[in-house]
Amino acid sequence: MGILSQIETGKKIGQPRAVIYSEPKAGKTTFMASIPGVVFVPLEDGQGTLDYARTPQPTDYETLVETIRELATADHGYKAVAIDTLTGVEDLIREKVVREDFAGSLDKFLAYHKGFTFCANTWVEFCKELDAVRRKGISVWCAAHSKTETVDDVSVGSYSRITPALHKDALAVVAKWSDIIGHIDIERFAQDKGAKDSQRKTRTTGTTGIRNLIVQDTGSHMAGNRYGLGSPIELIEEDPYGAVRDALRAAVAPKAEPKQK
Repeated sequence: MGILSQIETGKKIGQPRAVIYSEPKAGKTTFMASIPGVVFVPLEDGQGTLDYARTPQPTDYETLVETIRELATADHGYKAVAIDTLTGVEDLIREKVVREDFAGSLDKFLAYHKGFTFCANTWVEFCKELDAVRRKGISVWCAAHSKTETVDDVSVGSYSRITPALHKDALAVVAKWSDIIGHIDIERFAQDKGAKDSQRKTRTTGTTGIRNLIVQDTGSHMAGNRYGLGSPIELIEEDPYGAVRDALRAAVAPKAEPKQK
């Protein structure tokens, strides 16, 4: 049977591979905890009062991979895996590379940028481990902290934007791997503090409390998705994942045939 006889048509969409990032306390963990059937792989202590299923916290990269592989091969009823957070994964990967490839020397790791190249290779392997989970029909959701970086663009010049707080080599791997990169944005407005007739007012901001998930590149935020999702998606407090679920279902639903006149 030739290759051409095996050509497929139609949509071929797997479970989402998502990176959800934000400033601290913006609702990343709360969002992922609202996903039905989710189990967390905790890399940081950030559960608070939330009640969700979670594995023991891996303390080294080898244990992390062992945990992911068991989720990919064992019989269980979980429908989603949440990695909380990628910053914790980055710490474990860096510790592994320093230990195994640079004889435990951080100075050697930092020399000539070689250490981060080794880390990027390990990130590729880690994403492959997550893909094994996804092939089981389980969605993968990764939380990350945010940072502000300066982008030098030859078209429009330099500007600032918010991105996941990972080293640039790691971020390049994760961005290529993910189907969704979304930033949780807390809606803000400018306001002045001080007496109405006072000349000494302080310009500050307030918040409406509304949280939006930005899933398309706005210039000021690193974001995007492979599903054609509209942006922003408002995250309802009672069910933060609900609007994202509905948007994903609409994206993969077959288009209705136009009615014949």
